[in-house]
Amino acid sequence: CKPTSVNYYTSSRNHTDVNPTNKLEARAGGTVSSGWVHVVAHVWGWRRVELRTGRVLEVGTFSLPPLRYETRGFWCDVPKAAQTAADAAGLDFVGGVHAANHALLAVVPLLVLCDAQDVDTEHVYHLQRRPRPARLVVFDKRPGGVGIAEAVYAHARAALAAALALVEGCACGVDSLGCPGCVHDHRCSDYHGYLDKRAACLVLRAVLATLADDAADARARGDGGA
Repeated sequence: CKPTSVNYYTSSRNHTDVNPTNKLEARAGGTVSSGWVHVVAHVWGWRRVELRTGRVLEVGTFSLPPLRYETRGFWCDVPKAAQTAADAAGLDFVGGVHAANHALLAVVPLLVLCDAQDVDTEHVYHLQRRPRPARLVVFDKRPGGVGIAEAVYAHARAALAAALALVEGCACGVDSLGCPGCVHDHRCSDYHGYLDKRAACLVLRAVLATLADDAADARARGDGGA
């Protein structure tokens, strides 16, 4: 066939829902958990995007059956106090959870021997209307799991602290929209259209605080920190 030159590329319109089904381990009063999750990936359309500007030229829809599988996951329920603080500061709480998920995903290979393609998280679509819990989650992208999520759970405090340091310490600045060095992720199906970096800091600090309280309780009981 004859080669052609065009000024656009096409990409899928999709989202992935990750739903815990069996909690095997938990700490911080059940806030931080590890176990089995059910992953449902939906591809429901396409978009044509201009190469030079990134402007969406055209969108379309189609119907494909969802891809479903069970795998292992690590997740953290975000305390309600984080949303209250984000709302009071005029920040986008959902965008903060999304950005925090990206940052957590970025530091996993620093703590666990794996490839960036071995794990993923939920990515929020900016027009999303599906009710989703306020949760940080990392899951193995292989059905049945390969042990990465369990290893992240074992280093939960270190992973969350590294994610917070990544967000706060990036040269692009906390008040920026983020960059590929902190809260952007090349796997994001919404192309970073729904991120709030300052809210991500609130979210990560709130989850870390639950682990700090958990460690203090463990020391008081004499059985060490988690």
